[in-house]
Amino acid sequence: MTQPRVPFPTGQLQAMKLWTTGTFKWGLWESDWTPNESTQIHVADITGTEYAGASGYTRQTVTTPTVTVTLPATPGTVGFISYLADDPAFGVLTGTVSAAWLVLYEFVTSDADSPLIAAYQVAFTADSVTAATFPLPEPYGALSVATTYFSAF
Repeated sequence: MTQPRVPFPTGQLQAMKLWTTGTFKWGLWESDWTPNESTQIHVADITGTEYAGASGYTRQTVTTPTVTVTLPATPGTVGFISYLADDPAFGVLTGTVSAAWLVLYEFVTSDADSPLIAAYQVAFTADSVTAATFPLPEPYGALSVATTYFSAF
Protein backbone atom coordinates (compact mmCIF):
# COMPACT_ATOMS: atom_id res chain seq x y z
CA MET A 1 0.00 0.00 0.00
CA THR A 2 1.24 3.44 -0.85
CA GLN A 3 1.52 6.09 1.81
CA PRO A 4 0.58 8.64 3.05
CA ARG A 5 -1.79 7.71 5.78
CA VAL A 6 -3.99 10.56 6.89
CA PRO A 7 -4.99 10.13 10.57
CA PHE A 8 -8.25 11.48 11.98
CA PRO A 9 -7.66 12.09 15.73
CA THR A 10 -11.26 11.73 16.99
CA GLY A 11 -11.76 8.37 15.30
CA GLN A 12 -8.33 7.09 16.29
CA LEU A 13 -9.15 7.61 19.96
CA GLN A 14 -12.33 5.57 19.51
CA ALA A 15 -10.43 2.83 17.69
CA MET A 16 -7.85 2.59 20.44
CA LYS A 17 -10.62 1.98 22.99
CA LEU A 18 -12.87 -0.34 20.96
CA TRP A 19 -10.66 -2.03 18.33
CA THR A 20 -11.43 -5.61 19.38
CA THR A 21 -15.06 -5.03 20.41
CA GLY A 22 -16.46 -2.30 18.13
CA THR A 23 -17.59 -2.45 14.51
CA PHE A 24 -15.02 -1.01 12.12
CA LYS A 25 -15.31 -0.82 8.35
CA TRP A 26 -13.31 -0.13 5.21
CA GLY A 27 -14.54 1.89 2.26
CA LEU A 28 -13.05 3.13 -1.01
CA TRP A 29 -13.22 6.70 -2.30
CA GLU A 30 -12.21 8.23 -5.61
CA SER A 31 -9.56 10.89 -6.24
CA ASP A 32 -11.99 13.82 -6.05
CA TRP A 33 -11.77 13.64 -2.24
CA THR A 34 -9.04 15.43 -0.32
CA PRO A 35 -8.86 14.19 3.29
CA ASN A 36 -8.91 16.95 5.89
CA GLU A 37 -8.48 15.73 9.46
CA SER A 38 -9.37 19.19 10.81
CA THR A 39 -12.83 19.50 9.26
CA GLN A 40 -13.89 15.93 8.48
CA ILE A 41 -14.88 14.01 11.58
CA HIS A 42 -17.50 11.52 10.34
CA VAL A 43 -17.95 9.51 7.14
CA ALA A 44 -20.78 11.89 6.14
CA ASP A 45 -18.23 14.74 6.09
CA ILE A 46 -16.39 13.18 3.13
CA THR A 47 -17.02 15.45 0.15
CA GLY A 48 -15.74 13.12 -2.58
CA THR A 49 -17.26 10.24 -4.51
CA GLU A 50 -17.45 6.80 -2.93
CA TYR A 51 -16.30 3.95 -5.14
CA ALA A 52 -19.88 2.76 -5.63
CA GLY A 53 -19.59 2.96 -9.43
CA ALA A 54 -17.78 -0.38 -9.54
CA SER A 55 -20.09 -3.38 -9.77
CA GLY A 56 -19.75 -5.68 -6.78
CA TYR A 57 -18.48 -2.99 -4.40
CA THR A 58 -19.69 -2.82 -0.81
CA ARG A 59 -17.97 -1.50 2.28
CA GLN A 60 -16.17 -4.25 4.19
CA THR A 61 -16.17 -5.00 7.92
CA VAL A 62 -12.76 -5.21 9.60
CA THR A 63 -12.00 -8.85 10.37
CA THR A 64 -9.78 -10.39 13.03
CA PRO A 65 -8.92 -7.20 14.93
CA THR A 66 -6.09 -7.65 17.45
CA VAL A 67 -3.85 -5.41 19.53
CA THR A 68 -0.12 -6.05 19.80
CA VAL A 69 2.19 -4.26 22.20
CA THR A 70 5.89 -4.06 21.34
CA LEU A 71 7.73 -2.77 24.37
CA PRO A 72 10.81 -0.57 23.97
CA ALA A 73 14.03 -2.52 24.46
CA THR A 74 15.64 0.10 26.69
CA PRO A 75 14.71 3.40 28.32
CA GLY A 76 14.40 6.23 25.81
CA THR A 77 13.76 3.96 22.80
CA VAL A 78 10.50 3.68 20.91
CA GLY A 79 7.96 0.88 21.18
CA PHE A 80 4.61 0.47 19.43
CA ILE A 81 1.04 -0.44 20.10
CA SER A 82 -0.23 -1.91 16.82
CA TYR A 83 -3.89 -2.31 15.93
CA LEU A 84 -3.89 -5.19 13.47
CA ALA A 85 -6.55 -6.81 11.30
CA ASP A 86 -6.86 -8.89 8.17
CA ASP A 87 -6.05 -7.02 4.97
CA PRO A 88 -9.17 -5.31 3.59
CA ALA A 89 -10.57 -7.42 0.74
CA PHE A 90 -13.34 -6.23 -1.57
CA GLY A 91 -13.27 -9.18 -3.99
CA VAL A 92 -13.26 -8.83 -7.77
CA LEU A 93 -14.84 -5.56 -8.88
CA THR A 94 -16.06 -4.79 -12.39
CA GLY A 95 -16.14 -1.47 -14.20
CA THR A 96 -13.41 1.06 -14.82
CA VAL A 97 -13.68 3.16 -11.68
CA SER A 98 -10.41 4.07 -9.92
CA ALA A 99 -10.06 4.18 -6.15
CA ALA A 100 -7.63 6.68 -4.60
CA TRP A 101 -8.37 6.28 -0.88
CA LEU A 102 -8.94 3.32 1.41
CA VAL A 103 -10.87 4.68 4.40
CA LEU A 104 -11.05 3.11 7.86
CA TYR A 105 -13.88 4.18 10.16
CA GLU A 106 -15.87 3.02 13.18
CA PHE A 107 -19.46 2.18 12.23
CA VAL A 108 -21.95 3.43 14.85
CA THR A 109 -25.46 3.73 13.35
CA SER A 110 -24.99 5.72 10.12
CA ASP A 111 -22.40 7.74 8.19
CA ALA A 112 -23.45 10.81 10.21
CA ASP A 113 -22.17 9.42 13.53
CA SER A 114 -19.42 7.07 12.31
CA PRO A 115 -15.99 8.64 13.02
CA LEU A 116 -13.21 8.51 10.46
CA ILE A 117 -10.03 6.84 11.71
CA ALA A 118 -7.57 6.91 8.81
CA ALA A 119 -7.36 7.23 5.04
CA TYR A 120 -4.66 5.40 3.08
CA GLN A 121 -3.68 6.50 -0.40
CA VAL A 122 -4.11 3.66 -2.92
CA ALA A 123 -4.21 3.27 -6.68
CA PHE A 124 -6.71 0.63 -7.84
CA THR A 125 -8.87 0.37 -10.94
CA ALA A 126 -11.56 -2.28 -11.21
CA ASP A 127 -10.77 -4.66 -14.06
CA SER A 128 -13.16 -7.62 -13.49
CA VAL A 129 -10.13 -9.87 -12.83
CA THR A 130 -7.95 -8.68 -9.97
CA ALA A 131 -9.29 -8.95 -6.43
CA ALA A 132 -9.29 -5.61 -4.65
CA THR A 133 -7.19 -6.56 -1.61
CA PHE A 134 -5.06 -3.94 0.10
CA PRO A 135 -2.11 -5.11 2.24
CA LEU A 136 -1.82 -3.08 5.41
CA PRO A 137 1.55 -1.50 6.23
CA GLU A 138 3.78 -3.92 8.13
CA PRO A 139 4.47 -4.41 10.91
CA TYR A 140 2.10 -1.84 12.32
CA GLY A 141 -1.22 -2.79 10.73
CA ALA A 142 -4.21 -0.47 10.48
CA LEU A 143 -3.05 1.87 13.23
CA SER A 144 -0.04 2.24 15.43
CA VAL A 145 0.82 4.41 18.37
CA ALA A 146 4.46 5.08 19.21
CA THR A 147 5.40 4.89 22.86
CA THR A 148 8.66 5.78 24.51
CA TYR A 149 9.81 4.07 27.68
CA PHE A 150 11.10 6.39 30.36
CA SER A 151 12.63 5.21 33.56
CA ALA A 152 12.37 7.18 36.77
CA PHE A 153 15.24 5.22 38.27
